[in-house]
Amino acid sequence: MNKFFISLKNSFLRSIQNDKTIIIYSVIIAIIFWFFISITIYPTAPKTIENIKIDFDASLTNSLAEKNNLSIISKSVEEVMIRIEGGRTRIGSLNPEDLVAVVNLNDVSKPETVSLNIEIKNNSGIEFTTLSIYPKTVDVKLDEIVKKSIGISSISAPNATTAPNYKKGTITSDPESVNVQGPKTEIDNIGSCTLTIDSTFENLTSDKNFISTISSIEKEANVNSKIQLFNLNNAEIFLEETNIKIIDTEFNITIPVSLTKEMELKYNLSNIPLGFSEEFIRERLIIDPLKVTLGSRNESLEEINFIEIGTIDLRDLKIDFTTSFEIEEYLKSYENVNNIKSASVTFNNEGLQSKTINYIPASNIKIKNLPSKYDATLITQYLDNIEIIGPENIINNITEKDIIVNVDLLNIKSTGMQEIASVEVTFPSFNNVWAYGKYLVTVDIKDKSESTTAYSTTYSNTNR
Repeated sequence: MNKFFISLKNSFLRSIQNDKTIIIYSVIIAIIFWFFISITIYPTAPKTIENIKIDFDASLTNSLAEKNNLSIISKSVEEVMIRIEGGRTRIGSLNPEDLVAVVNLNDVSKPETVSLNIEIKNNSGIEFTTLSIYPKTVDVKLDEIVKKSIGISSISAPNATTAPNYKKGTITSDPESVNVQGPKTEIDNIGSCTLTIDSTFENLTSDKNFISTISSIEKEANVNSKIQLFNLNNAEIFLEETNIKIIDTEFNITIPVSLTKEMELKYNLSNIPLGFSEEFIRERLIIDPLKVTLGSRNESLEEINFIEIGTIDLRDLKIDFTTSFEIEEYLKSYENVNNIKSASVTFNNEGLQSKTINYIPASNIKIKNLPSKYDATLITQYLDNIEIIGPENIINNITEKDIIVNVDLLNIKSTGMQEIASVEVTFPSFNNVWAYGKYLVTVDIKDKSESTTAYSTTYSNTNR
């Protein structure tokens, strides 16, 4: 052993004779001396630790905020930096994972945004003094998290097209609403929502059923539709700017497809005298609209070419005639594509004129279609104030001699009394002249088998 120390001593003495070796030994001795002085004279030292996470979950647990069903919606920072002072040899080993930052939520009981002081909890067991925290405070937004079902007000499919003569109906979805979740103040501000289908379907001729997938904050894969939320003022809510999440992301969609066909609107003419030109009247009656477009979910629509909307009585056709027909009732079996509820009819009276015939004698009043078992006696002696209408060049020359009044008794069933029967005013020599108004005569009807004479009362004719 003595030989070892003697050898070590001799080696050291030889090494210090070299300048470089002396320098190295000097540095080592200085470091040892500095370390000894530092821990003896300066036992504590400062240290900066960054990236210490704020534990918001721990801060919320069992707090007054949690007891009031509040959740943390957002925060201005999530990490802090601290500067501490402690034992030089002890705090040197501290790292961010040994420490945790917290906030006090025991003074928050309602939805609001608050500025809270940040505190440091030491879980390392190493004592130190906190010199500073940066930042000192954090802004925390708290609110109650709620769920709500929002009805889908409209569904559109701009990329779905139908074949010619087909149309899309009102698109439906199952469910008919979307469930959302988020802060109560934000959820309560939602007024409505719409669904837009981005999928492409071409030349549809029948209903299309499919599953639509919408986007949410957390789910973006295989999205083919878009939900748009609108606030109470009907302004769009952009989800990426809110804390709202869409819970439902799949909907069963039905795009109904209907066959469509353009139908002409037609009317009937009644009480047209024999030989009168119906076409003369139809050319002057103008119907608006002339056609409507109807839709049907079955092929029965192909068998129909027009829609009858009502009847016009020639006796009601005055020179300034106009009328309208409510057509919804006639279209109730079909989809009213244009949503047309009525049609108007006006009369083109260009070149026409009206005139009043003051007297038509009984000789011009003819009874016809009297059943053989009856006898009839005309009580009315004349008709007066008959308004007639026709072309100007004809109407001025017409007199009572050109008029025959027919009394049709085909449907007479009673006897022993007088019958007031409506009459047909005709113009045998003209097919474009007619009488405006309804006129009545009085007729005494008897059964031929009766031997007594029926009581009779005379009625005056009435007209317009």
